Amino acid sequence: MKNLLSMLFGIAITLIVLVVSPEYRVLLNDSVSLDSEVEAPTLEPEILYWVAPMDANFRRDQPGKSPMGMDLVPVYASANNESGVVTISSSVSSQIGVKTAQVQWSLPRLEFISSGQ
Repeated sequence: MKNLLSMLFGIAITLIVLVVSPEYRVLLNDSVSLDSEVEAPTLEPEILYWVAPMDANFRRDQPGKSPMGMDLVPVYASANNESGVVTISSSVSSQIGVKTAQVQWSLPRLEFISSGQ
């Protein structure tokens, strides 16, 4: 009886490990074969050029230093190139405590004081 319980416990642990492991999930997916090479999608967008952080007219094709000695900053293909637009990632936004609210439009309330005449 003790051996049977040990064997059932071992089978249960094995099944849990198989369900949780990423290799088992790949085996369940019919569209992915282990024999074929699968390329992971790149998460970083394409870099168009590198620019100096203090002078947007100083551009280079590869990373390096600006004339002021600062590291060049990449400009990505998917970035909005609108001047005056500032974007902050959600993680930075939560760290610095940015809060948003819905805009409400209202006219100021005017009170007239009679002159007593």
